[in-house]
Amino acid sequence: MRPKRPRARELSTHIGKFPSPRHEDLTANEYLTTIALKALLPDDHIVDLHMGTIEGFPEQALIITRFVRTADGQRIHFEEFNQLLGYPSDAKYGGSHKRMADFIRETPGCLPAEIYRLYLRILAGLLLGNTDMHLKNFAMLHTDTGLRLSPAYDAVSATLYGYKTIALSIGGTPNIPIGNLKPHTLIRLGQEFGLSTDAMAMAAGQLERRRPAAREAMTKSKIGSQSVRDDILTHMDTRWNGTVALIGKALSKKR
Repeated sequence: MRPKRPRARELSTHIGKFPSPRHEDLTANEYLTTIALKALLPDDHIVDLHMGTIEGFPEQALIITRFVRTADGQRIHFEEFNQLLGYPSDAKYGGSHKRMADFIRETPGCLPAEIYRLYLRILAGLLLGNTDMHLKNFAMLHTDTGLRLSPAYDAVSATLYGYKTIALSIGGTPNIPIGNLKPHTLIRLGQEFGLSTDAMAMAAGQLERRRPAAREAMTKSKIGSQSVRDDILTHMDTRWNGTVALIGKALSKKR
């Protein structure tokens, strides 16, 4: 499939991203991180994407299907959490994960079950090195039955580029270095979300079961260099062994 440029006043159905002058492997990174996220969260909605060419441009691009369009091209209204929480556009790093969970819990028409889905997305993102999960990287769609989490998007293993602190605060602590992330930090996040110990253990258990599938998805991919694949895999192993794998043990001490 080769998307064409939309004609004037025609709503586009895809987004094209090209390699960054600063980070030439950024599109490959996003592709690999996204397919790994899909493998970790098979029951969730993750943005559809592939590598390809766009008419009029010689280089390969990351082509992303816009989830804010219906099948017949009509616009679907959505809002990033930056907007939903009333923050100015330049304050996307100024909030907390908890504020998003509180919004879902307190807003009529939202589904409380989506708080767990949000928690699982955050854990999976941190496992893959996505430290840049700020308030503009989470959004909700306006539907006939209320607000619903949008598909996960902009999944990038940002730690590969030196972004070593978590974008949003946990337990009132901002700028947590991902290298210092401990199981009790993610348990505290679950507590802020109002999740039970069983729910937090279930989230860690799912990531344990699905981690081999995420590794396989990246290992078998032909996109990107071997070094970028290895870097994401190495981070995933480090974060698993040092943090996520220990959640169950830490929770058992609290029971």
